[in-house]
Formats: sequence, structure tokens, C-alpha cells
Amino acid sequence: MSPATKLKPFFASVFLLLLTTISGAHSKTITYENIPLQRAQIELTEEQLLNVGILIFDPNIPEKEQQLIFPEIRKAEARYIPYHLKTTLENTGFWGGVWVIPENSEAMDLIVDGRIEVSNGLKVAVRIGVWDVTGKEWLNKVYETTVARNAYSQQRDLTQDPYQSVYNKIANDMLKMRNALTSAKLRRISEISDLRFAAELVPGVYSDYLMQDEKNIYEAKRLPS
Repeated sequence: MSPATKLKPFFASVFLLLLTTISGAHSKTITYENIPLQRAQIELTEEQLLNVGILIFDPNIPEKEQQLIFPEIRKAEARYIPYHLKTTLENTGFWGGVWVIPENSEAMDLIVDGRIEVSNGLKVAVRIGVWDVTGKEWLNKVYETTVARNAYSQQRDLTQDPYQSVYNKIANDMLKMRNALTSAKLRRISEISDLRFAAELVPGVYSDYLMQDEKNIYEAKRLPS
């Protein structure tokens, strides 16, 4: 059983307790925001696939205690949300390897970072930043959704994640940015990723293959033979 699977009952029981204190009224119908996930209709070639690294999110725990903010739950969500975003991206078929990573890595073509802005069981909002290995920013946006009060009841649909619409929105926006690039530009991102990773391992050999402009965007001066 994966860590995220183990966390689901934990989150459900904690949120149910919180929501019970907020309101005793429960509707029999649970309505989730329905954002369709765009999926690849054909298998893409390897050179069309970018590898994605998702950083553990910033839990954004306030210094002063606030109602309905529990530090341990926030810290757990900062790991739980990236994991489910990872599985969502994998299910689209538009990306190469997708990993949840503890820190930035030059080996990744794309880096996704996030900060939890709001999470109280009824509403979640996360700020997402995405940039590629050249240094170009793809996204910097807040994604949010509101969850029905009874989404954590015992009668809920266990096959649905209350936050799935957020993951789908992020994945669809990332795809939109990817689709705006030509095959040559996608290939160049992968090449620069290889060079930056190699330069990190053997800086004396591969550093000369790269250059940064005044905006700190990486370009490849040349490629190894």
C-alpha cells in the first residue's frame, strides 16, 4: 500500500471531524467540480516527452495559530498533493518520467513547485509554479476548488479524490504550454537538461557547452559529438 493510500483514510477522518464541528447538515448528493482531464489519443515518441520533477510543496504554515489550520495535516498535504498530481500527469500520456522530488534537480526537463494557500477541508487553493530547465517560466497561478461538506462522509464515492479537479486543471494548463512548443524546442529542452545535468557532475568538461543570457535563460552553445 502506497503512502498516499494510507493517508486517505487519515485525511477523511480528520476532515470529517472538522466539518462536523462546522455544520451538522449533510446532503445525500456529493457534487464535485468536473474538469475533464485531457489525455493523449496516440502514443507519443520519446523525443516528444519531457521528464517532470514535482517538488514537495510548501505547507505555508502561519506563524500565529489560526482556526482549522493544523501543522501536521498541512505538512502531510504538502506531500499528498504532489503525489496525486504526479499520478494525474502520468495518466495523461503526454509526459515522460514524472517524479516527486525533495529538491530541484538539473536532470528534470520541467520542475513543478507549489505552495498551499488555503486548505480547510471545504476549500483548497494552491499556487503552482512551473518552469523548464532553460529557466523559462511556464506557469505561475493559483488553482482552487470547493469541496462539498459531505465529501468525507462514509457514503462518499471512494473512487473520487475531492481535489481531483485541481490536479486536472494544472495538468491541462501544463499541456497547453507544452503544445505551444515545436518539436525542435521540445528536443532542445531535453538537450539542455542533459547538458546541465552533465555540467553539474563534470563541470570542467560540460560547462562550456552552455551559456546564460541577461534573463538567466540557458542556451546550448554546442552539443557533444
